[in-house]
Amino acid sequence: MKTENFIFDFPVEIIARGYAYNEARTEYICMFCRTRFVKGMIYKEGNNFYDAEKAASIHIEKKHFSVLKKLLEFDPDTLGVTARQKEALLMFADKKSDNEIADKMGCSESTIRQYRFNFREKERQARAFLTLMKLSGLNSKEPELNFIPIPEEANFVDGRYNITVEENEKVLDAYFPEGREGVLKQLPVKEKKKLIILRHIVKRFERGVRYNEKQVNEILKSVFDKHVIIRRLLIDYGFMSRLKDGSEYWLS
Repeated sequence: MKTENFIFDFPVEIIARGYAYNEARTEYICMFCRTRFVKGMIYKEGNNFYDAEKAASIHIEKKHFSVLKKLLEFDPDTLGVTARQKEALLMFADKKSDNEIADKMGCSESTIRQYRFNFREKERQARAFLTLMKLSGLNSKEPELNFIPIPEEANFVDGRYNITVEENEKVLDAYFPEGREGVLKQLPVKEKKKLIILRHIVKRFERGVRYNEKQVNEILKSVFDKHVIIRRLLIDYGFMSRLKDGSEYWLS
């Protein structure tokens, strides 16, 4: 599963603005590059200062230019539109007339009008389908509320990062039977469970602190006897970063 599939797990209004709010860490995070903006902090842009949400919005505009253009970079199969339809959508967004669009695309105005009609039909069908999903109860999860921040160094982003509070609690109870600050019973095989475990273990480190390898090992030994495996996984999953020579480790 690709990164874009993860993005489309969010409600339309959240996707359209390009950033989501992580309630657990009280921060706004860009869906495209995962830049974070902490609620309560003030960010400077030029000669002005902005709160976290406004800064996230400005970031989308300045770095990614527009959510529409960024989304249209995704695979056509993911979006359900052809390359030609992508081209038309961009020009619709720029408020170009059917005549201008037809001229640029080398087709007739009637073809452009057909594009408009087809897009409206897709929208109508999508609303009908979303209504069915709502009535069936299949869309009851709230991704933004359960959103788990994706580590900036993560090499592969997929559905494993969509974890509900209930799932998280159940896994931690099962794998830390002596309590959350106790010893890990075993390392789960399933990737999603492994992610939950790693996300919990990394809380034993402090943000902004640089650790040497011995310090990291000592902390991890108190969690699991095969601490080297945990250390490697924390790096691989992007929860921690390190210098190439392994002399320093820190939270990503």
